[in-house]
Amino acid sequence: MLDLILQNATITDGTGKRRFKGAIGVQDGKIVQVGKVSTDQARQVLDCSGHVVAPGFIDLHCHSDLILLAEPGVPMKIRQGCTTELLGQDGISVAPIRDEHKPIWRRQLAGLEGNPDIAWDWNTVADYLKAFEHRGTATNPVFTTPHGALRAYVLGFAARRASAKEIARMGELLRQSLHQGAVGMSTGLIYTPCTYADRAELVGLCQVLAEEKAFICIHLRSEGTTTVEAVEEILSVGQETGCDVHLSHLKIAGRENWPKFEQFMQTIENYRQAGVQVTFDQYPYIAGSTILGAVLPPWVHDGGAEKTLERLADPKQRQQMRQEIWERTKDREWENFLWFSGPEGLYVGSVATEKNQWMVGKNFRSIAQERGVDPVDAIFDALLEERMGISIVSFSQSEEIIEEIVRLPYGGFCTDGIIGARPHPRLYGTFPRVLGEYVRKRRIISLEEAIRKMTSVAAQRLGFSDEGQIAVGKRATFVVFDPKTIKDTATFENPKQHPEGIDYVMVNGQVVVDHGNQTNALPGRVLRRER
Repeated sequence: MLDLILQNATITDGTGKRRFKGAIGVQDGKIVQVGKVSTDQARQVLDCSGHVVAPGFIDLHCHSDLILLAEPGVPMKIRQGCTTELLGQDGISVAPIRDEHKPIWRRQLAGLEGNPDIAWDWNTVADYLKAFEHRGTATNPVFTTPHGALRAYVLGFAARRASAKEIARMGELLRQSLHQGAVGMSTGLIYTPCTYADRAELVGLCQVLAEEKAFICIHLRSEGTTTVEAVEEILSVGQETGCDVHLSHLKIAGRENWPKFEQFMQTIENYRQAGVQVTFDQYPYIAGSTILGAVLPPWVHDGGAEKTLERLADPKQRQQMRQEIWERTKDREWENFLWFSGPEGLYVGSVATEKNQWMVGKNFRSIAQERGVDPVDAIFDALLEERMGISIVSFSQSEEIIEEIVRLPYGGFCTDGIIGARPHPRLYGTFPRVLGEYVRKRRIISLEEAIRKMTSVAAQRLGFSDEGQIAVGKRATFVVFDPKTIKDTATFENPKQHPEGIDYVMVNGQVVVDHGNQTNALPGRVLRRER
């Protein structure tokens, strides 16, 4: 007898093929029948009339690294159909880690991952992944080894190039992490300590990834002023080493940089034609989100968060920071969100302290006015008061470019959702927004193509053969939604709103959303690299 049958379904199987009518039989967490299935053979039958059944959506870039341990139900993900999440992003995450570095990483990551009251009782990637298995999760966690964690483990938070010996040691740690289950390596070349890496370091680590048939997942050194040079940097490394390249949250930031999109995409296409395997993810919003510390020049972060706070408290060094932020605009060597968005386009998403909750949802132009200071001083003061634990939302992107990226066939989607009091709406709405806005309303891509990008394209990038398709032998992980009503409801003004139109979500054969309401089930499983 089958555990579950989904009958009267419109099946969009994740391959991009045309949807079809049928039923799906599930047993022991796997799909065992697709097509005609007798309902007499099942313990539970779900009538999916008028609904599409798709494979579970795969979030290719998220920041659930800590919240998934503290709140394993992650309703903001499950209720939008995300069933698998790729953790460890932007090169800055929680493993591998030395005990003496844990306070530093806690402070640095607070604005990105939150700082839930959980013990960091791991050092290795293996132990970190076991922590999910001990606690249970609603989603399937996947991990990519963070470059910054490797770098800090080997040479601390020093603002310098790594030696050949140090690069080799990082490579050994990377290989060990891959053997422990990580699917690749992430880096974020705007974030410390990743930003201090030179080409030799990237080549050395990508050689290890290529040997292990893994990939690099990269937040480019620039997504604005020097974005063409930045994508050339990593794609040339991919060409030299044979390493696959996955571009995180593909976009062009800053109105003055939007005309560079054609050259940017031509650069990618040239390398693809030359044999470099390139994939990407994106979120369908005109605003981004990150930690406020990203507006600071890289030298300010040298030595870790405590040293950064000391520099922010020093009037002479503050003046130097201010000068570099505003005056060295054309030749600066870091990604400056303040320059792209202006203080009026830079909003506070979350803070660590109770006294500054009034800042949440306000931009730095208005915060500066309320405090009677310059916007740059308002930013410096906020970083000091929150001890770096502050996230931002920045408006800097083009809707026309977003549509062009949605049309590209070789990428998936992501939430890139930073946990906070007032998060970016993508944390709650990315996948329903694609289906409601870009499929149904604007008709930018077909339903079948959108589902393919959300599922099998992502699963192939991660190297999982049993994810991302509805077929016999695959994992029984589904989203059941009404294609006529599915939509996001989260907004920048009111972001903590669950989507409409998703009736059921199943993870590994168990129902986790039932008639739109989340159950208490935690059937997620850590997905380790298939070797």
